[in-house]
Amino acid sequence: MNTTICSAFQAFLSDEEGATLVEYGFMLALIVLVCLAAVTTIGTLTRELFVQQDELLGNSLGGS
Repeated sequence: MNTTICSAFQAFLSDEEGATLVEYGFMLALIVLVCLAAVTTIGTLTRELFVQQDELLGNSLGGS
């Protein structure tokens, strides 16, 4: 009985399929974080560009 439990535990520890799934999960999470950071940065820069252009157009057209 005790050897059966030990051999089952050793088989569980030597199985690497679950570790691969966890590694893929971490890679996916990192990819998502990088994409979110890139989209946020691009969105902020684009907004600043449009605000700047709006201010320049408003000043050149005599607006407030």
